[in-house]
Amino acid sequence: MPVDRLCELVEMSDEQRGKQGTEELLKMLSDSDFLMQFPRDLQRWLCTSMSISHAERGDVVTRQGEPGEHMLLVISGSVAMHKKDSVPGEGSGGDANLGECKRVMGIGDSFGELSFVQGRTYPATCVARAKTVMIRMDR
Repeated sequence: MPVDRLCELVEMSDEQRGKQGTEELLKMLSDSDFLMQFPRDLQRWLCTSMSISHAERGDVVTRQGEPGEHMLLVISGSVAMHKKDSVPGEGSGGDANLGECKRVMGIGDSFGELSFVQGRTYPATCVARAKTVMIRMDR
């Protein structure tokens, strides 16, 4: 995935991007299971709420229990999902303050979808494992 071009397209206004740029953006995002489940018109509309979000290693991207105002799609780097109420022995270890690491998400993975769609709180704390670039969609 050409991250620089993807970021350029996301950061353009609809008017600047135009129909051709929006189609190019959607083609680049065609591996996103979340986005591709919707009709093409809704996909185009979702493009209007996208922005780029950067995180450094250790930055908290979402915090468990906080309102789910957006969802994110990783386009470079990786993010670890931690849950405080996990059962000991499950997952792959974790930080006592963050809880058990339940999943590591990389390029093409999205998170926060249910909170974004249903207006719920985030069920987990997500922390950047490396320098990470994400597409953010706001409610």
